[in-house]
Amino acid sequence: MQKQLFAVIAVLILLAGAAVYLLSNEQKESSAQTMEPLISVAGQVEIEQVVIENSDGILLSAINTPEGWMANQLSSFQTYPVDQLALSELVRGLVSAIKIEAKSGQAKNHARLGLLPISDSASTATQVSLSIGGKTQNILIGNTASSQQGHYVRAATEDQMWLVDKTFNLPEDESDWLAQGILDLSEQTVVEISNQDPKNGFSISKQQDQGDANWRLNDVDLDNQPLKYAQVVDDFVNTLLNLRFTEVNEFDPIQWAQYEPISEISITDASGLEHSITLVNADGRYLLHVSGQGEQAFYAYWVYQIEEYQGQELLAGKDDFLATASDEE
Repeated sequence: MQKQLFAVIAVLILLAGAAVYLLSNEQKESSAQTMEPLISVAGQVEIEQVVIENSDGILLSAINTPEGWMANQLSSFQTYPVDQLALSELVRGLVSAIKIEAKSGQAKNHARLGLLPISDSASTATQVSLSIGGKTQNILIGNTASSQQGHYVRAATEDQMWLVDKTFNLPEDESDWLAQGILDLSEQTVVEISNQDPKNGFSISKQQDQGDANWRLNDVDLDNQPLKYAQVVDDFVNTLLNLRFTEVNEFDPIQWAQYEPISEISITDASGLEHSITLVNADGRYLLHVSGQGEQAFYAYWVYQIEEYQGQELLAGKDDFLATASDEE
C-alpha cells in the first residue's frame, strides 16, 4: 500500500514538472509575440495612401499631400479635405500596433472574430490598405476583444488571426471622416447676409453697438414689428455659418439645373466678396450648392446634403423672424 502511494506521488510530481515546463515555454513564446509589429515599416518611410473599405465599398481613400491627408474617392480630378486627426490616429495606431496573441489560423474560424474577407457580403470587417514605399499592406480589422483592450486582425492574404494591443476608431460611412464645414466663414469674417426673395426677402447685418444680439434685421421698424425673441436673428446666422453635411457629391451642372431652388442666400464677407448658397429639395433630400469667390471657390465643386431640420431653417423669410399676435400674448 505504501509503495503504491509513493508511486502516485511520483507521478504527480512528474506531471507538475511537465506543467511548469510547458507553462514556461508558453510564457516565452507569448513574450516573443509581443515584440512583433502588425505592420512592417522600414525606417522613416511615409505612408502614401490609405484606403478604408468594407463589404459595401470604399469608405475613404486618402492620399498624403503637403497640405495633409486629402480624400480622392469623390472626384477624378479634385480632392477633398479629410479629418486629419481621425485618420492620423488610425495610421499611428496601425503602425505602432503589436501582435500580443495568436488566434486561429483556419479560414473556417474567421467569422467568429469578425474577420471574413470584405468580398463576402456577410463580412463585418473593415479593410485598411496602406501604401508604403510603392507596396500595399492590406489589414482586416474585426471584432474588439471582450476585454476592450485590443482588436482582432489579420492580413487580408493570410488566414492567421491575431489579437493586437490597440483598438481602432473607424469611419462608418463615406462622409464620416471628411472635414466638416460648408464655407470657411465665421461671424468675424461676414458682414452681411441677404435673401432676395421678392415676397419675403431680408437683409441681416452686424450690430454696431452689439447690445443683446450680434446681428440685426435691416429695414424693419422693430418698435412696431418686434422680433419673435431677442436672439432669433443670431440663431439663424449661427445655423447658416455652421452647417454640417451628411453627404458630399461632385457638382454636376446639368443635373443641378433640373432642380428648382427653394432658397437663395447671399453672404458678403469683410473683403467684399459675395458667396451664394442655393438650396433645393430633391425627392425629400435637402441639397445645397455654394458659388463662392476667392478661397471659397473650392466649395463650388461640390453638392452637400444636409439634415432636414437645417434645410427647414434655411427656408426662413423676413416674416419668420418677426413676432405674430400669438407670440405676443
